[in-house]
Amino acid sequence: MSRNTTRQSLTRGLRRLSVAIRPPPGHLDGAALARVSLGCCLAVLLAGVLVAVSGLPAHTGFTLIAPFGASALLVVGVPNSPMAQPWPVLVGNGGSALAGVLAAQWVPAPLLSAAVALGAAVAFMFLARALHPPAGAISLLPAMDPDILTGLGLRFILMPVLTEALLLLAFGMVWHRLTGRVYPFRQPNETPRAAQQFSPDDLEAILERLRLTANIGVADFGRLLAAADEMRHADTRTDGLTCADAAGPVADVLTPDTPLAQARDRMLAVRAYSLAVTDGAGRLVGVLSQSDLLRADPILPQAQVAGAMTADPVSLPAGAPLRKALSVLAEGRWRAIPLTDPDGRFVAMLSRADLIGVLAYRPGSTSPLQPRSASGIAEP
Repeated sequence: MSRNTTRQSLTRGLRRLSVAIRPPPGHLDGAALARVSLGCCLAVLLAGVLVAVSGLPAHTGFTLIAPFGASALLVVGVPNSPMAQPWPVLVGNGGSALAGVLAAQWVPAPLLSAAVALGAAVAFMFLARALHPPAGAISLLPAMDPDILTGLGLRFILMPVLTEALLLLAFGMVWHRLTGRVYPFRQPNETPRAAQQFSPDDLEAILERLRLTANIGVADFGRLLAAADEMRHADTRTDGLTCADAAGPVADVLTPDTPLAQARDRMLAVRAYSLAVTDGAGRLVGVLSQSDLLRADPILPQAQVAGAMTADPVSLPAGAPLRKALSVLAEGRWRAIPLTDPDGRFVAMLSRADLIGVLAYRPGSTSPLQPRSASGIAEP
């Protein structure tokens, strides 16, 4: 093999390695990052404060243990994960603590004891359908810290392991309710439309064949199928239309320095739920909605739109498929979506009423919606 061939093979190998280890693609959600970081911080802080104010002596075992942080990340950060539900948090942690204590008692060599404890804990969690990765670290603690075995023994399972697991679960339920999420994950009462042709056993068999049972639950798998099915039906119902095809005429446009009282009057005059806010070049910089006006009440004489608008709102390209607008508006957070051109200039506002007009059309109607021409006028 020549030197050039070897160099090329090495280059290809390094390129494949760099692709394999680079972070997965995806948009970083700043709000989610802040929510998860703050939630984990508060969970550990709350547990530490309760340990401090309890006044219990050290021999009771009520101390903050390191695996609690990993459990907090799962419960706060990925509350829909099968590994973050109450059953694996309690049973996985408790069973692993038991495996760790028994291994430390029966196996004299610390290293061998730790290995046996972890192996037994993993086997137990899989058999009990209670896989919780931080519990693996809990199984190692008795072998690594002899004081746990001599001072606590089996009491280690109750305190701190199960006590702190219960504290974390209580915090998770309250935190997710306050931040608009659901925890623990509730099983749907009805099988999603896309999954009705499959029984839960069928879905579980698929996950087992793909070796994904530890990563995703049957309910979440059904939700994914339902989402894909909804996207397919949305494509069928919108028949290739773009967002610009469905949007109504531009009612009005505001600027950041528009007086807020004037903006309110203009919004009432055109009966719009929200109006776009653009800069001097026509680029979208915000949206002023009725909710923004209510939060700004009372409206002071010197108040301007810039102080009340929602900056950097969710927007879509005017040429985006209409199904993308369906998924955004279905979330319920927005009643209208501003549309922009490739340069970020505001083009039109797509409202829920516009979408209803599209979805209400049935074949055979005398006035079907037609794609708009470049001038914005519906083609005959």
